[in-house]
Formats: sequence, C-alpha cells, structure tokens
Amino acid sequence: MKAGKKKILLINEEYCKECGFCIKFCPNNTLAKKNTINSRGFHPAELKGECSFCGICYTVCPDFAIEIVDEEQISR
Repeated sequence: MKAGKKKILLINEEYCKECGFCIKFCPNNTLAKKNTINSRGFHPAELKGECSFCGICYTVCPDFAIEIVDEEQISR
C-alpha cells in the first residue's frame, strides 16, 4: 500500500490583497493575518496551525495567492 503524498499550502504574499476570505472561510481556523506587510502595503495571510488541505482557501481567494501542492513538486 502506497503512503499518501504530503501536501503543502503555499501563500504568495505578494499576490495577497488582505481580503480575508481565506481566513473567514477556513473551517479549521488555520489562517491569520501576518503581522508584516507585503510590498503593496497589505497584511498577507499566513498559516498558523495544521491545515487539512480541504482547498476552501484556494477556492475563495480572488487573487490566486494560495496553492496546495504535493511536497515532491517543491523538491524538484
């Protein structure tokens, strides 16, 4: 039996415009506003807990700032 692939939540801080949709709709309360600002003056979202990789944040993000990828995609 194959082990499941490990997933990673990626947030492109420069794309984030602090709309807060990902934070509001996360069923696990895993995301929060970061204390720092990006180059455009917004507080991007950050992962603050364990993600279940449900994909809701990815789906609701209007700025395409969130991705869920397999760990092996990053290792290449």
